[in-house]
Amino acid sequence: MHRLARFLLPLLVFAAGLAAGAWFSIGRRAADFSAGVERRLAESAAATPSPARSAERAFSSDEEMLTAIMSAVVEEEPLLRAHRLHELLGGLGSAELGQLFRHAVQMESRERRGELLGALLARWAEIDPAAATAAVQPHRDRCRAAGQYDWRNLGGEICRAWAQAMPEAVLAEAARAPDSVWASENAWAAIETLGEGDPARQLAVLAGQPASRLRATLAARAIAVLAEKDPAAAEAALALLTEPRERAAMQVEILAKLTAHNPAAGLARLAALAPGLAPGAAGTRLVGSILGAVASQDAAAALRAIDGLPEELRPQARSSVLVGWAGEHPLAALEWAKASGLEPSDVNALAYFDKNNFGWNSLVGTALEHDRAGTLAWMRAQPASPQRDVLLGEALQPGSSAPMAQRLEVFAALSPEGQARSTEQVVLGLANESRDRAAAWVKSLPSGATRTAAVWHLAYYESYSAPDQLDTLAEAWPAGPDRDAALRGVALKVSRIDSNRALDYVRRIGDPSAREAAFYRTARTWLRLDAAAAHAWLANTPEISAESKRVLLRQLDER
Repeated sequence: MHRLARFLLPLLVFAAGLAAGAWFSIGRRAADFSAGVERRLAESAAATPSPARSAERAFSSDEEMLTAIMSAVVEEEPLLRAHRLHELLGGLGSAELGQLFRHAVQMESRERRGELLGALLARWAEIDPAAATAAVQPHRDRCRAAGQYDWRNLGGEICRAWAQAMPEAVLAEAARAPDSVWASENAWAAIETLGEGDPARQLAVLAGQPASRLRATLAARAIAVLAEKDPAAAEAALALLTEPRERAAMQVEILAKLTAHNPAAGLARLAALAPGLAPGAAGTRLVGSILGAVASQDAAAALRAIDGLPEELRPQARSSVLVGWAGEHPLAALEWAKASGLEPSDVNALAYFDKNNFGWNSLVGTALEHDRAGTLAWMRAQPASPQRDVLLGEALQPGSSAPMAQRLEVFAALSPEGQARSTEQVVLGLANESRDRAAAWVKSLPSGATRTAAVWHLAYYESYSAPDQLDTLAEAWPAGPDRDAALRGVALKVSRIDSNRALDYVRRIGDPSAREAAFYRTARTWLRLDAAAAHAWLANTPEISAESKRVLLRQLDER
């Protein structure tokens, strides 16, 4: 046995050596083979775009993919929803993203669809921009053909998502067609993305763009947002707005926001700008916006600031202060105006609705709006005079929310002359509630100038509400001043449509002086509508005096 073992031992060692050699030889060849494969894969990866690897599916089927994605889309918590979408989409290839895009455009929920499209296109544009571009282009073309963008529909959502996915490309595309309808909104979506929601960054991006109407439009939007948190930076960015009126209007907006938050800072900025302010719309608007806002909080400081302004700007600045003051303390503003020798009814502050449209806010109207009872009591306490009538007449103006009973009380407080001038407001107020009530009120008035004026305005109003009854409206009133007044009202309305027919109504007026006045007014309207026909009538008619003809023809020559 010992001898057998001694014989077998070398044989076993030899066999083990052969096995070990074979093992190491196989392992070396396997290692060499693996290294070669890895080199080939690395070379293939370097030569082939990442979409080529999309054959490796993250999900076993489209159904599994859609189920997972839709589960993420309906997640209620926004941050978790965004994280899950990013994670899931990050594992998809171009083909799978294309399939998902076709499914997304069919989703009914606009909110969920928009969020999915944003994340999907961002991922797709990153790994296969050519395929993503081809998929979205038909939708973008349809939006452009429509001539306008609505971010609430599918095409608009795709355009916005694409601008966020490819902001540089979209911005460059918009810059090549800056006047197109689609450029502004697409470029703004791109700017929002590039600036990461920060208006200062957005403006930095825009500063690198060529000057154009498009750049100015986008800059104005960013500046308006920046003005809320950093007015000084917003004002420094105004150089991006090359149109002077737009730049001036935006500066007003910036300083108005500054003043609303910090009146002292607004006044300091106005003082710094004052030496360079010039008379005109821009200077008046800037001064009024700042001082009007300051006056609502510190009228004394606003009044003191007027002395530091150029002389030409001070009257309108004073009106802005008084109107702004009246918004908080109406009676104090009215009393200051009277004590300073101003007629409150003459104080009107310029108010801009946008850079091209403006109107006026009156001191009296503002006071009535903020303290109607107190302002009316103050008006009634004024000495009887034409100025008091004008003040009270402000309380009768159209648009007043006061009950008619209260407005009639105001009317009763007017002088006879003031009532005759204010019947229109009462008639229209009553007629808007009930035509019969308006007619009953007019008939209740005693004979005289007030009743005549009221009949005239009622007939004029009824000519609009009952155009098929023009021939009977005047006949409803008794012959004399009432019927003459009704004929004048009907003629005034008809003259704006058919001047020859209006003359027929004027000829039926019995009182010579009233008829002459109606002829004059009809001819003046006719000259505006058809100067040649009106001139021919004036040259041959004996129905209007020579003096009236001369006045009318002189006005025609001066036009």
